[in-house]
Amino acid sequence: MIPTNETLAARPKKPPSKIVWLIIAFIVFVLGSVVCATGSAAVIFFAAALSLPAVLSKRQGESAFGVLLLCLCLGIGSSIYFKQSQNPSSYWNYLKRAKVDLSLNVLEQLKAPVEAFYTAQHVCPTPKEIGMAMTSKYMENIVRTHISDNKKCLYTAFLKSDAGFDANATLGLVYLSESQIWSCKNADTGTTTLNPIYLPFKCKN
Repeated sequence: MIPTNETLAARPKKPPSKIVWLIIAFIVFVLGSVVCATGSAAVIFFAAALSLPAVLSKRQGESAFGVLLLCLCLGIGSSIYFKQSQNPSSYWNYLKRAKVDLSLNVLEQLKAPVEAFYTAQHVCPTPKEIGMAMTSKYMENIVRTHISDNKKCLYTAFLKSDAGFDANATLGLVYLSESQIWSCKNADTGTTTLNPIYLPFKCKN
């Protein structure tokens, strides 16, 4: 018996399968979590995005596997991202250290004019008194901390939060008049609040 048009129209259409998306997402997930040396959070989050079509599938089996894979991707991807963010050799920490280096270079421009001013007047000048710019691309402000005996000229740079630094992140630089040396070590300045992993080697205690 040949089915009529009415019979064909009555047959429910099956929703398209998303199994291909699941397979691709799983392969990318494996590559991101196992094959890549220490794991790649970016690759795993990409796998999570690829699993979304399966999550939204009307087929219960595909949707269940999609949700499972999505949860795995988000959980493992977040774990890898957190570990990498704490790793001193991570790319983001490398960028932050570069910003700290640039900020320290600006701060060190104080050296010659401060020494000249101190030699002439035996007091520590403010950045404004020696014509020093108090802001830069990554620095909000530079302030001089007054020390009563004037044996130290202490300057502190406040780093910008919109440059990726924590609120109230600071970097200190001090001129030790008796030894006539400059130091950015926190043992000498006492005003650096940055995590030591971001500091140049010469600033580490």
